[in-house]
Amino acid sequence: MSEISNIDTIRELMERELQRSIDRKSVVGGTGMSRTSDRLYVWVDALMRAAGGCLRYDGVSGGVMVFDGKVWMDVSQCGREVYDSLVCRVARDVLLKSDGSIHKGDLMSCEKRLGKAVTDGAMMNKFSEGSVYVGFQNGIWDFSAPLEPVRHGFGERLPVRELRGYDYDPEARCPEWEEFLGNTLGEADMRTLQMFFGLGVKPRSELGHSVEKMLWMVGSGGNGKSTCLDVLEHVYGGGLFSHASLPSLLDGNVLNRMICTTPIIGKRYNRCDEIQMSDITKKIDLLKRLCSADHVEYRRIKGNATSSNEIPFFVFSMNRMPASRSTDEALLRRLLIVRFKYSVRAEDMDTGLYGRLCKESSGIWNWCLDGYRKLVGYGFKFPRSKDNEVEQRKMMMASGQQMEVWLQDEGLTPSGRTRLQNPYRVLLNTLYERYKEWCDRNDVDIDAENPRVMAQMLGGGIRGGRGLGYVKKRCSAGMFFEVYSDKKIEYGV
Repeated sequence: MSEISNIDTIRELMERELQRSIDRKSVVGGTGMSRTSDRLYVWVDALMRAAGGCLRYDGVSGGVMVFDGKVWMDVSQCGREVYDSLVCRVARDVLLKSDGSIHKGDLMSCEKRLGKAVTDGAMMNKFSEGSVYVGFQNGIWDFSAPLEPVRHGFGERLPVRELRGYDYDPEARCPEWEEFLGNTLGEADMRTLQMFFGLGVKPRSELGHSVEKMLWMVGSGGNGKSTCLDVLEHVYGGGLFSHASLPSLLDGNVLNRMICTTPIIGKRYNRCDEIQMSDITKKIDLLKRLCSADHVEYRRIKGNATSSNEIPFFVFSMNRMPASRSTDEALLRRLLIVRFKYSVRAEDMDTGLYGRLCKESSGIWNWCLDGYRKLVGYGFKFPRSKDNEVEQRKMMMASGQQMEVWLQDEGLTPSGRTRLQNPYRVLLNTLYERYKEWCDRNDVDIDAENPRVMAQMLGGGIRGGRGLGYVKKRCSAGMFFEVYSDKKIEYGV
């Protein structure tokens, strides 16, 4: 919308709201309102109600929202101050048109009162988008009880800023969508995908649980990754997906990083398509912080820095698994890996598939709601998937972390689950012999050529590093390590 149409829209809505106020209670010439100052006071009150009826201030975007008959939409990129002055100007015009006998000095006094109301934030109520309300072409639906959604009319002015491009039917199903996924994913991966995209049914801060997960969709080209994400973005509505690149979110320049973080605030998912291997492991601590939904700082251009934990869930699309020594256990714990196993040749691709799947949007939304219900049933924990564990294991082996994989197989950790758990003491030579045997059984090249190198890898010492965090000590029998395990260690000393 242009600025002129913005002004006309706001003027029309304000005058309409003002007339409603006048109809409910006469504000000019009423009993006890003979003095001009009394009439002006009530005029200010009516105008504030009129502005409050058609305008909202959006604290997230910094813009002004106006109700267009169905949803609330942002009519300004100029900031709040411009529209505050606009409201005063419209108010002056309405006053002059409605009561031309008002003295100029009294009118200036009225404008001062309006200006003070604006300063105090009284002219516009804050726009707070309701997380349970979703706008569709056939009305606003309340999903506070997902099993029993309730439909509302547009005239109720419910806090929704976007209509999804399809009608909603609570009974709709999506047979072609399920067939499409079944042709390229295993059963466990389909369940993981459904539950992950059920997380976006509510804002992350309202889930009531800490879900520190990110999704890696892995597969060579032509196997449906992009089609899957494009359809889900259509189902959710483009306004709930962002497309910030990972390098921009991990920028070493703090100011640039805060500005690049701004577009993802308040979104449900962020797509990182065709991610490069070097991107996923660069500044890995920042990546883990984003995936954990910790408060991150962001800043709008010409705005002040602030922070938010309304961080989206991250979806990475890649042709192959990244390999790096930085893929530690903390990162692996946050990973959900879904592998698209079957590819289609370019000449055999179905160019009409996306359009047909979008026709099932209502059913796919119900599929996402069912994923959310499964999450609730599992206590917001993703069930263990053998395929996911195999993928993580392959990733670690390919990145030269065979010692970490061996430690997992042995069930050894550098710290206990509780303060009262006592460590086992295992001689370095014993650990080294068991590691060599494991490498031989799994046909893996051993990365520790002697016990001394293994000691450095486990307990630090290589270039001053901490190694894998295991505590090493000495006794009369030689060097040993303190290890923890949930099972009994027979080879301890």
